[in-house]
Amino acid sequence: MGTDVILDISELGVDFSTPTGLFRRSRISAVDKVSIKINRGESVGFVGESGSGKTTIARCIVKLIEPTSGHILFNGQDIFEQNSAENKEYRKHVQMVFQDPYESLNPRSNISQIVEEPLIVHHISPDKESRRERVYELLSLVGLEKELVKRYPHELSGGQRQRVSIARALAVNPDVLVADEPVSMLDVSIRVGILNLLKELKKTLNLTFVFITHDLGVARYFCDRVAVIYRGQIMEVAGTEALISETRNPYTKLLLDSVPGNREAGEASAKDEAEWADGKRQFSDIPSGCRFNPRCPNAKEQCTKVPPPLEALGENHYVACHYPLRP
Repeated sequence: MGTDVILDISELGVDFSTPTGLFRRSRISAVDKVSIKINRGESVGFVGESGSGKTTIARCIVKLIEPTSGHILFNGQDIFEQNSAENKEYRKHVQMVFQDPYESLNPRSNISQIVEEPLIVHHISPDKESRRERVYELLSLVGLEKELVKRYPHELSGGQRQRVSIARALAVNPDVLVADEPVSMLDVSIRVGILNLLKELKKTLNLTFVFITHDLGVARYFCDRVAVIYRGQIMEVAGTEALISETRNPYTKLLLDSVPGNREAGEASAKDEAEWADGKRQFSDIPSGCRFNPRCPNAKEQCTKVPPPLEALGENHYVACHYPLRP
């Protein structure tokens, strides 16, 4: 794993405007003062329930959303202060793999055209013959036969479509892949194959991953480090095994209890999550103090009044909680 910082997210904030009535709108905070450094060659997972803000962070990194406040530095340069040439270069270095491969692929283009498009846009391969060879190379890299080039997305399985999406993202030789729930739309039997592919690509291409998921089990399998997000804020961040074996935040424990294997706790957590999954409720009714305090079994008066800072409770283990759990 690299030790130099490739992405430095500092005090990132994203507010959205939402209608609250006729001629009235209100601001909701989807991401609030998120700070984290990501090292070159590392895979960092952002884990949280639906509406927690993790995908909003991912979309800021790939510049699909501009933040309200804060900064994202790529190799020391603020990505939102780039000129057009620098912006185009940045998009070569940071690519995204979306949750739904069918929605992210042009249904009117065949597989060859889909994978070839980034090569044309970024002027990477000079002629048609070299582009065709590069397309074959990319398909082979993600475990697909070159005979698929004339097929269209609707003719492929979900797993094959996601492999095409990965091949397209790799076409420009990126340094960072932002993977937004890349296996959540796939059958369980296919998920491990895609995760293993991403692991192998990380190793062979020295890729850095920003990995978005709601499933701590998937994060444990793939990620070196995990940041747990709740209502737009980081609640806990640590190396994956340390986060799971030495859980310090009650919200992280709730997510762990919902992982299959603990049936009773999992059912309770699933019910709890269902009650809070609606995005409008997540952000329009944010409590004072710790954002998790209405659901926290350990909440005390201080938790309802004072937001807990993200503090180090061990080596590379940070927790936002006034009364952290014992490891």
